Amino acid sequence: MGETQAEIEYAIARLQKGNQDMLWFEILVSRDSKGTRSFLVIDVLKLPKLNKSDQIGHGGSCLRNKVCDPEILTIAKYQDAEYWRQIKKAWRSNRNSGQFEEISTRNIICENPGWGV
Repeated sequence: MGETQAEIEYAIARLQKGNQDMLWFEILVSRDSKGTRSFLVIDVLKLPKLNKSDQIGHGGSCLRNKVCDPEILTIAKYQDAEYWRQIKKAWRSNRNSGQFEEISTRNIICENPGWGV
């Protein structure tokens, strides 16, 4: 996922090291002549242990108060529906502070990218 704000390109990368699942909040620092991008990690979010039914919602797929918010990331319980409504945890990838910030799950839903496929 990549997002541009005020000429800065941000990205979220999901990685797993051993049993630890994490999200990296990154900014683009360079692009070579072939277009290969290099990112700098500005914050790391260590995710809690996920259940088999847990899904990560991000990349503009989450809505708060019915408004798309590209900074929101969630852990949601999978539901065979257009939207995941059982949000367990939520964070904001705050581009102003450069940090992940835990936020309330209230009034957040995330689109199910596989629904209807």
